[in-house]
This record gives sequence, C-alpha cells and structure tokens, in this order.
Amino acid sequence: MSILINKQDVINLRYFYRFLLSIVVSQSLVFFIHQHKGLSSFVQYSLADWVTDIYRYFFTGITVNGNVIVVNSERYLIIDNECTALMLSASVASAIFALNYSLLSRICSIVLSLLLIQCENILRILHLIFEIQKPDNLFNFYHLYVWQGINFLTAVVVILMAEHLMRRLSAKNQCKKKRPWYASYSLSKKC
Repeated sequence: MSILINKQDVINLRYFYRFLLSIVVSQSLVFFIHQHKGLSSFVQYSLADWVTDIYRYFFTGITVNGNVIVVNSERYLIIDNECTALMLSASVASAIFALNYSLLSRICSIVLSLLLIQCENILRILHLIFEIQKPDNLFNFYHLYVWQGINFLTAVVVILMAEHLMRRLSAKNQCKKKRPWYASYSLSKKC
C-alpha cells in the first residue's frame, strides 16, 4: 500500500510545523513577559493609562493608579496579565507568521493585526468600565462569555483579513514580475 501525498498536503504540513514552532516561541515570550515583574507591570500600566486617557477624552470621573482603574470610591477595574491580550496576540501572530508569504508581508500583517487586537481589547475594557458603573451589572457575564467570544471572532477575522491581504499583494507582485520590462510603458492596464 503506497501513501499518496499531494502538494496541498505538503503545504498544510509545512504550515502546521511553522505554526507549531512559532506558537511555542511566541507563547514562551508571553510567559516570560508575564513572569517578569517589570515587563508585566509596564504592559499593564500602559494599557490602563491608554484606556483611562481615552475614557477621559469623552467622559470624566475616572482615575488610574498603576494598573487599577478607579471609577468611583466603590468600583474599580484591575488590569492584570489576562487583560493585556498578549496571549491572543501571540496566537494570531503565530498563525500569520506560519503562512507561506514573504517575510516582509508577514511582518507587516502581524504588526497590523496586533494593532487591531489591541484596539478591540481597549474597547473591551472601556465597555467593562461602563458595565461596572451600573448598580446591577452583568460584569462577569460580559467579561467571561461575551467578550471571550468577541475575542475569538476578532482573531479569526484578523487572520483571514491578513491572509487575504497578503494573497492580493503576492498576486500583484507576481503580476509585475511576469511582465517584460517594456510592458510598463504600455497603455494597457492588464497584467
């Protein structure tokens, strides 16, 4: 009995191995950041400052003390390692890095995806700040269920968008490579 492996299976295996290697490296980096007191504090404090600055731009009555966002004398929100979206960012970056495109395309897509994920994370924290201000709030429901689902969907959409963008850029670059040098002076817009 012979084992038949087609080209697509080889591509899928390469993706899997690159993803596995990159997820181990990226999640190890996240683990190191979380374990290092100075780095984790820097990330948490920065995120708390950004959220507080955005909130203060539109509203008032909020203060920040390190990684604690104080809404009023009774209610506060603590930004800890799980609130930084570093683990989600590392997973998305690994999925994008494992794709079979140029290194520059993958790095640009990773940077863009990390920005999108952090923007979604900031929106999540802002919503949770609004939620804890209500006397009868559903903080735990939103924090544990709704936003986890939104995080997952955001990650999937960001990965698909990055792959689509890289595929289009790759096709455009291949189109330019196939044209002879004199074709750039043509009036035709075709590839």
